[in-house]
Amino acid sequence: MEFYRQQVILPAAVVARRDWLLGVVAVHNTQVLLYQLLTACDESLPQMGVKRWSTRLAAHPRWGQAGNQQHRLARHRLAKHEPSGV
Repeated sequence: MEFYRQQVILPAAVVARRDWLLGVVAVHNTQVLLYQLLTACDESLPQMGVKRWSTRLAAHPRWGQAGNQQHRLARHRLAKHEPSGV
């Protein structure tokens, strides 16, 4: 809350009262707040976090064993231009 109070009274304090120390402290606190915000955003994510969701899966875990066989059969049929028989 101190950050917001300083930001609200900063223009009046610096211009009208010429309280430069309050201005320096307010700017410093703004820098500290931005630093804390940026370091919190840049923290590494847990191992199974969002970064892992976008990694490519191998064919086996993606479709399971039966799905993997169906996928190979479908690719084989496409290569031979055979109808699927469905």
